[in-house]
Amino acid sequence: MPFKDGAWFPALTDHAIRPHSLAFSTRDPDREWPEALRHAAGSLPPGDPLAHIFYEERDDLRVEMGRGRAPEVVRTRLRGLRVRRGGPRPVALFLAASEPSEAVALVRRLMEGGGDGRTPFSGRRPRQEISEETKGVVGLLEGIRTRLERPGEGPRISVEARWVAFRQRIHVATPDRVVQTDQRVGSRVRLEARVEGPSGVVARAVGERVLRLVGEDLGLDELADGVARRARERTASRAPVRGETPVVFAPGVGGILIHELVGHALEADTVLRGASVLARQRADVAPPEVTVLDDPRRGRGGWKLDDEGSVSRATSLLERGKVAGWLHDRFTSRRAGREPTGHGRRSSFREPVRPRMGCTFLKAGRLAAEEVVSETRQGIYIRRMEAASTDSFSGIATFRVTDADRIDQGRLGSPLDSFLLRVNTLPALSGLDLVGDDLRFDTCVGSCLRDGQPLATSVGAPTYRIEVARVVV
Repeated sequence: MPFKDGAWFPALTDHAIRPHSLAFSTRDPDREWPEALRHAAGSLPPGDPLAHIFYEERDDLRVEMGRGRAPEVVRTRLRGLRVRRGGPRPVALFLAASEPSEAVALVRRLMEGGGDGRTPFSGRRPRQEISEETKGVVGLLEGIRTRLERPGEGPRISVEARWVAFRQRIHVATPDRVVQTDQRVGSRVRLEARVEGPSGVVARAVGERVLRLVGEDLGLDELADGVARRARERTASRAPVRGETPVVFAPGVGGILIHELVGHALEADTVLRGASVLARQRADVAPPEVTVLDDPRRGRGGWKLDDEGSVSRATSLLERGKVAGWLHDRFTSRRAGREPTGHGRRSSFREPVRPRMGCTFLKAGRLAAEEVVSETRQGIYIRRMEAASTDSFSGIATFRVTDADRIDQGRLGSPLDSFLLRVNTLPALSGLDLVGDDLRFDTCVGSCLRDGQPLATSVGAPTYRIEVARVVV
């Protein structure tokens, strides 16, 4: 088995979590797999820049509880091998639950014409199992729920809690028999509080936190209290007014808009097929205060090496309001005559590589966050968005806003009911006129789904304003 059974979070206390302690087995993968891949890579076509062998082993943990349910603990294990070669008609094969001894046979099958890119060779499927209770995590989440749901003053609160963690090790081998290794680790907590208001309508608030450091003070009590407080405030929410309005994004939250409008439009395969409204622009697309980067090394589950063996690096997408670069895998970089940026990712060994975002963010500006709000006479202040869809060709994006306030005379007003926000890329970026100095990351956490492949991504932004967006009730 590729992973060690046992505690994911040893020495777990309320303020000393070890989210990065997922341990692999004592068999020596640092020698066993690299040696097998190095040997197998010798059968790949020499000088083929797209040829590689990709191996991954991954362990996922999910803990959920709430609404009178018993804690649910699910642990999923996965390992597999994928081989690819380029040429006029690139082909690939994969093998699930593979062993080191199978790498050479899979490469030979590929070279003999056994793959067509659509009908992979698969011997076994990964296992999924429900583990024993992860006691420290369950106890921590249960303690939060018990404290918040305890009867007291004001309306009763119900709480749902979720803990998600993963660890992935990859090896990538190329025709020159070089084998590179990377490990990606991530964990996060999500709390959702619900309160029934005087009219019987249930108000909802959500808070999330990405856990980055071993032994860090999680601050989950503070997160939980904030979620409960916000749920109570939202019992007095009102319907927003339909139509165009200025919008201010709370710190971190506006990174979702940057991800959708800028990141997706500048993934190189989108640009190369002529489907990016942003890449078609020759003039400035935003004010000089606007600089957007993607740095996959700093995201939740960040990577130093992508799934083709390219070293990842920070890549400028917008520089002082101008389009500055694209996100590349090896295939798109060759087509565009540029260097790979280390953004070639796949959701698992079963899938082909695509240029994907890692951590996309708007750099901090010079204004205090309070100034961004006070300079907005009327508008909407968005605290949370939970879903988005984008057409990169037209530049039209739609966001589901689940927590927001009115802005009235430069001050925050009453909470608003959930609504849809429609944004047009070019007017939104050209009207991104006020940028705060309070850059934050991952205040809203989610997965990016592209071509059917989910991938954990990060976003960041300071408080900022766009001059016009449309509320769709």
